[in-house]
Amino acid sequence: MPREKPKGERNEEPKTSMDNDYVSMCTLRELLDQQKLFYKDMLDLQEKNFKTFLTVVMDSTNKRIDDLVKDVLEYKHSMEYSQSEVEDLKSAHTANLSASKSINLNFDEFQKSLEALTSKMDYIENQTRRNNILIDGIKDEKSETWHDTEVKAKKFLADHFKMDPKLIEVERAHRNGTFQLDGRPRTMTVKLLRFKDKEEIIKGAKCLKGTKFFINEDFSERVRSKRKELMPRLKEERMKGNIAYLKYDQLIVHAPSSKPTTSKSTSR
Repeated sequence: MPREKPKGERNEEPKTSMDNDYVSMCTLRELLDQQKLFYKDMLDLQEKNFKTFLTVVMDSTNKRIDDLVKDVLEYKHSMEYSQSEVEDLKSAHTANLSASKSINLNFDEFQKSLEALTSKMDYIENQTRRNNILIDGIKDEKSETWHDTEVKAKKFLADHFKMDPKLIEVERAHRNGTFQLDGRPRTMTVKLLRFKDKEEIIKGAKCLKGTKFFINEDFSERVRSKRKELMPRLKEERMKGNIAYLKYDQLIVHAPSSKPTTSKSTSR
């Protein structure tokens, strides 16, 4: 006997194959919509992230470009300032060169004037010493006065040069330097009244050869220095057999049978 259906129970019709296909299509559409939405969200997110990244990169690049432009402008300004300084330095250098040339010209003129003045002063000094003779070897005394020196000089000239003491006229005579405790006599400077007497004494000084006495002319420091420089050459020429002697600041050299020649032409 067939079972009765409970009350209220609805009679369901069995699902067909078409119904199942419809459900599958709806489900697939829903899945596709979900996938589209997912990918859209992903793309939107990626686009947003890319835009953010691009903005950051652009901002950083723009800042670097701005900084670079600023540096270039500063460098350009610095170069312009440096160029201005270089031009100023060039102008200053040109001015300095001009001033230096002017100074050199003035210095050369001053040097020439100084040399001329020095030469003139040296000439004047030697003129004041023109009548002087220097005597070495005469006994010295600590208490010796100028008068004592003059008396000794006259006696020395009378004894060695056979000159009449009464005719020897000495303007003044003195010792050079301080008294030597070792007993070495100081050089005696004697100023004669007449140049002619001085010349005769110098020419006759050969008579003192072999004695402890020496007589020389009195010259300025420059001439003495020059004569000292010429002494080795003088000795060399004499060793060669030539006649050699000093005259003022010149070395006179000649063979025994020839005319004398000077090593330097200097006017007195």
